[in-house]
Amino acid sequence: MSTFTNGTGSVDIDFSLLFDLTSTPKLVISDTGTYSAQQTNVFISIKITRPDGIIRNYQEGYDISGTSGSLPVFNYILPLSSDDGEPIKGTYKIEYSFVIGGEATAVVHTKSVDYQYSKLKLSLVEDINEFTPVLKAKDTTPAYTVAGYSTTSISRVFTGTVSALSKTLKTQTTTGTTNVDREYKLEEVNDDGVYYDAEYTIHLNVTTNHTHSTYSWVTVSEKVSKSITIHAHQVPTKSVMIDHFDALRNKVELYKGTNQALYDLYSEKYEYVIAGFDHLVRRLDAGDFDDENTDILVDILGILRNNVQREHTNAQLVSADAGTYATVATWDNISSKPVYNPFQAWTQEYGAATWNITHNLGKFPTVTVVDDNGKIVYGDVTYNSNNSISISFSSSVDGKVYLN
Repeated sequence: MSTFTNGTGSVDIDFSLLFDLTSTPKLVISDTGTYSAQQTNVFISIKITRPDGIIRNYQEGYDISGTSGSLPVFNYILPLSSDDGEPIKGTYKIEYSFVIGGEATAVVHTKSVDYQYSKLKLSLVEDINEFTPVLKAKDTTPAYTVAGYSTTSISRVFTGTVSALSKTLKTQTTTGTTNVDREYKLEEVNDDGVYYDAEYTIHLNVTTNHTHSTYSWVTVSEKVSKSITIHAHQVPTKSVMIDHFDALRNKVELYKGTNQALYDLYSEKYEYVIAGFDHLVRRLDAGDFDDENTDILVDILGILRNNVQREHTNAQLVSADAGTYATVATWDNISSKPVYNPFQAWTQEYGAATWNITHNLGKFPTVTVVDDNGKIVYGDVTYNSNNSISISFSSSVDGKVYLN
């Protein structure tokens, strides 16, 4: 540290650097000297040598002047890289010339820092449950840490609009990193808990401050933004849900033999929703009414939302019951019935590597096995007769079998 002394007192000359990236990138240089007594007529000139070798010399007069304790800051517009449009990285050398009044000789204090800051990349995703309904956006940025720096503060601001309804969502500001801090409900300013079959536009602006791990006198302040569009739809009826499945199936047929990548993509999604919906209906018909049903439907609707185009009604969303997807047809309301009842079902819990089942349904039933967590598992099925089957697994399985 350099020292200046005159008849008024002594000054330990010092300064700090702020790389301000919140708007036009600039280097903010602030006097942080220690004054034993108030000094007037302080004059400071600043010479900057950039990483590209270009030198900025002070002009005629002084860059900073005034009275100690109330000195202004000096702003220097940072040079930008032609590669990424960000401030040029490398060593910045600052020569800080300090003089008071009419003193003939200035005291120069010099600092250098290797600027290697990498800006944050935000991640913002939708989290939608149209059954409750609750619509959210989530900040899923893995971390706010930057190599070579420690994070000193975070300010996160969520905003949103529903342009088709001329509605503005509430503004939410948080400063932490917990899950609650990262979640944003898509609610209106004065109408909490109301959601719409509509298109939402969500913005996230995050301002952070970071301090250099080695040089406490170097900080970086930046502002980064992310926007997403969220499509929310009223939960479809069973017949409309099947129409959506057909639309997804049409995409499979469209790309069959013409675009293998898209064919594989839509085939996978189609098989997932069909298998999931079949599992759901079996659960409902077996009397299983729990949160697992909603989880299955949320997954199915997530795929449909992003792969089947639907028009918005802009009407208010209302809660829905998964029970509406249970099987409607019954054996008694079908004419010209076969001898056996194809709707007759059978359910039993087991726990072994081989399940031997006597169901007495009088047919070769379809077989679905789920484990204790409600997840579908697969085994080798042998139809011993119209009334019994065996299911073999590679190891013991605890769960339930559905036959119909």
